[in-house]
Amino acid sequence: MTIRQQVIHRIANTKNNQLLYELLAFLDERERLDPDRPPRGSYEAIMRHAGTISEEDAKEMTDIINREFNNIEGEW
Repeated sequence: MTIRQQVIHRIANTKNNQLLYELLAFLDERERLDPDRPPRGSYEAIMRHAGTISEEDAKEMTDIINREFNNIEGEW
């Protein structure tokens, strides 16, 4: 089940009207502040970039990340 489907399912099954009002107010405020911005963590926003990097470049990026961030230096 996708995140969107999970959210829709949970909203459809809630009995808490106050929560629904708060959720609607939150969504209204987000749209008012920046109507064209996709929400953070938006699956659709990320998927727009799918396939835009070569396998070779992706491997190089993965190698750099692993080399630079997966080693603990110093005393812990």
